[in-house]
Amino acid sequence: MLSPFPGMDPYIEQPALWPGFHSLLAAEILKQLNAVLPDEYYADLEARIEIGVMGLEDPPAFRPDVAVIESPRIPVIPGGASIAAAPLETRTLLKEEMKVTAVRVLRRPEDRLVAVIEILSPINKRKGNSAHGEYVEKREMLLDTPVHLLEIDLLRKGERVPMESALPPAPYFIVLSRAYRRPVCEVWPVQLADPLPVVPVPLLRGDPDMPLDMAKAISDVYDQARYDRRIDYTQPPPGPLTGDEAAWVKQLLKLQL
Repeated sequence: MLSPFPGMDPYIEQPALWPGFHSLLAAEILKQLNAVLPDEYYADLEARIEIGVMGLEDPPAFRPDVAVIESPRIPVIPGGASIAAAPLETRTLLKEEMKVTAVRVLRRPEDRLVAVIEILSPINKRKGNSAHGEYVEKREMLLDTPVHLLEIDLLRKGERVPMESALPPAPYFIVLSRAYRRPVCEVWPVQLADPLPVVPVPLLRGDPDMPLDMAKAISDVYDQARYDRRIDYTQPPPGPLTGDEAAWVKQLLKLQL
């Protein structure tokens, strides 16, 4: 069954679904590329473990004027001070491990690395995470090599990739840095109502770009993972929406569900 959304489905951004989606999308990109790459090229997966706080939501702030609580039964200690009961309970942020998978394009017979495709995840988009710093460091290292870098950001919150100029308002971005055009990057801003584009995956000079159909990749992953059975579209999607986006989502789901 197809997603009710024409492009990226924002409901997939919820923490319970994202790690599996990330892995399946990398595998689908691998499958697409290996079906069209010239004989001397192949795509491979590179997995790594990243550690950090997963969620991109700001922790809720509780500032009650008056807190009414049920006081615990505290034994009275003769001559001792009274122990105050906490007026509220909240949750601390804990670090988690996440397996992050990138797609690499290599050239035979020397297994030369030609291009890297990174799918950004919540763990490396949260500023302050060690995983965020490690990703930025890896990105800077790749940009100093003759390797193309394609970054796919399908998360509406979190830190965007560092750019010289501010990116236009959009929930999703695909950014391509060709090795021979740096520092110039090609950028695809994608709105919530937009279908995802077919983007180029560059190879070595003299060889044509390979097409990567992001809409097909997302659709195939949605079908494989049976998100239609797992997502409750009667609830709002995770993360904030602008007023126009919220109205559009409400109308879209009303028509399709």
